[in-house]
Amino acid sequence: RFEIANAFSFGRFADVTAYLTDTTTWEIVGEKTLKGKSQICAHCDQIASYFAEVTTDFRMIAAIENEEKIAIQGTAAFLKNGVQLSFVPACDVYVFGDNNTLISITSFCIAEK
Repeated sequence: RFEIANAFSFGRFADVTAYLTDTTTWEIVGEKTLKGKSQICAHCDQIASYFAEVTTDFRMIAAIENEEKIAIQGTAAFLKNGVQLSFVPACDVYVFGDNNTLISITSFCIAEK
């Protein structure tokens, strides 16, 4: 389960698709809530397009795991031509169900200006 959560937090969305269901929710706190595999994958595709245009520097600060939940705290820096465009401290909380399926993802992202 940790590998699944880590892949999502680090933007490797294709590695997680198999664990999403039509009832999975992804709440990006203060921004939007996505419901179901198709909405989540569509948003991930938009993010992946942005990631393809910039250099990303993801760093994990901490991870906490129990039987059904994982929280990953980290940072993401986005650079283009050596210039930092944004820096985002974040925490993602994952709730898993049977067969490692994701019940929910809650993302707390605070873009620094």
